[in-house]
Amino acid sequence: LVDTGATTFDDTILRGWRKSMPTGYWQTSSQGIQVAVSSFTYHEYFYSVVAKPYMKYVAFTLQVSNMRPSNQAASYLDYSYIGLVDLEGNRYSASPMLKYLATPFAPITVNPGTAVAGQLLFEVPYDTAPAQIEINIANLDGNVSRFGQTIELRLPPHN
Repeated sequence: LVDTGATTFDDTILRGWRKSMPTGYWQTSSQGIQVAVSSFTYHEYFYSVVAKPYMKYVAFTLQVSNMRPSNQAASYLDYSYIGLVDLEGNRYSASPMLKYLATPFAPITVNPGTAVAGQLLFEVPYDTAPAQIEINIANLDGNVSRFGQTIELRLPPHN
C-alpha cells in the first residue's frame, strides 16, 4: 500500500487497487480437484425480480474438474456447498433464484476424469465486490470426507 500519511486505514486505496486488477478467470487445485470461476457479471434485477434495496445480483460460472485417476474417489458438489465472501468479510449463500439461470449449477457427482460446469447467483450489497469463493467438496470415498478450497478474487464493485 502507499503511505498517504493518514493515521487511520483508508479502504479507498484498497478498493482502487482492486479496481485496477484484471477480471476474468481464477482457479485453484487441491486433492486432485481443480476449481475455476469466470464470467462475473452484476445485475440490478434478475428476470423481473429487482434486487433488495442497496443490493445487487452477482452471477458467475463455476467449473469443477476431477483430475484423479479412475481408481480414486469421485466427488460430490451442490450449490449449497459454495459460498461467496465480499470485501468486508461477509459470507453469502447462493440465491434460490439460481434455478432460473440458463445453466444453473446443479447437485452432481464428479467422477474421475470428468468436469462439470454451471452458473451461480448471489445477492450482495451494492457497493461491495466478491473477494473469495469458498467451496466445500465431498469425497465419495466410503467415509464421505470433505475438504475445502478458496479462490481469491480481484474484482471491481461495479461492471
